Amino acid sequence: MPPRLSGSTASGEGRPLALEDLAPGAESPGADLHASEPSVPQPAGAGAPDSSVVPVGLATPGRVGVPSALAQASPSSPAVPGTATVASGPLTVQIGLYVLDVAHLDMKESSFFADFYIWYKWRERPGSEWNPANIEFMNGTIELATPLATDTFGEVRYASQRIKGRFRGRFDLRSYPFDRQRLPIVIEDSSMPASKLVFEADPNNTRIGRWIEAGVQVPDWKVAGARVYTDQHVYDTDFGDSYTSSDTKTLYHRFNFEIRLERLFVPHLIKFIIPLLVIAGMAYLVFWINAREFEAQCGICVTALLTAVALHISQADALPAVGYLVVSDKIFIVFYIFIFSALAQTVVANNYAKRGRIRSAMALDAFFQWAYPLGLLFFCVLAMAF
Repeated sequence: MPPRLSGSTASGEGRPLALEDLAPGAESPGADLHASEPSVPQPAGAGAPDSSVVPVGLATPGRVGVPSALAQASPSSPAVPGTATVASGPLTVQIGLYVLDVAHLDMKESSFFADFYIWYKWRERPGSEWNPANIEFMNGTIELATPLATDTFGEVRYASQRIKGRFRGRFDLRSYPFDRQRLPIVIEDSSMPASKLVFEADPNNTRIGRWIEAGVQVPDWKVAGARVYTDQHVYDTDFGDSYTSSDTKTLYHRFNFEIRLERLFVPHLIKFIIPLLVIAGMAYLVFWINAREFEAQCGICVTALLTAVALHISQADALPAVGYLVVSDKIFIVFYIFIFSALAQTVVANNYAKRGRIRSAMALDAFFQWAYPLGLLFFCVLAMAF
């Protein structure tokens, strides 16, 4: 864990950093790095952002290749006496996180609060200066950030700080309430494009326990792990810098950290499934009532149908407005159809009874006594599968 410092210089807490931590060829867990793209100049005037203002945005990351080994940052030719050695390829910065807390997960607003330590390790290179203060969190708003704590180990630089803020995710609710979600934290440098800077995960953090605190809990969810990967984001713009570049696209490397969550089944079993089964059971009782008792049968079916609608509305209020049906919507639709079929059956059976066709009314009741539960179960499974 990074030293918990409030100043700008580390006091040396924690495990000392060795040069082999940044050894060439070290692979980062979950990294997705490929071949390099040509340099695209950053627009004039771009520089380190105000530390109190963090741009917010979330875009679908592009998948353009970049190099992944620190070896590419080594000199491509022997040094000339009396001159500085110029390294080839982009500078590689290793990033690690340690999540302390996740709270206020709001599915309707697609946001969550995260509290974590973050650290950076990179090898000093002549002519390639990097400042960790230029880091942007592309999908969040930082509410509190401690000053950067820095240290140097030979040619290796180290910086860390604690971050608290709200972040946004793109939650896919099609499987609700049996869904799994990912809470993303997206990091990008504001001044150096992908041709000059690439990220990779800290190779010392290879286990989930070294990314997330063991006691982290999210109400109604189970923390199922974490994923770390890097990619490039393509900005289809030159940011107005048409004077120094004719390119209309700009590439920036990104570091992506995701916390994986699985929704707990028991809370929704109690709040969603059991009440719905009770409502369907109310409608099922009409098949065991005498066909002449139309008022009682009709009252039960109407009550069950209205209760199902009220339960559906209360559940939908907790979800954002999406342009597709979630699994719970499909299940409610199935229950609406079968409860209405029970109401329609009571009308037909009552007409049979009034006309003296008692056997036909009893046969219709007998058919629905087994067809109703079996059909309800079959179509609910079908709704969850598709």
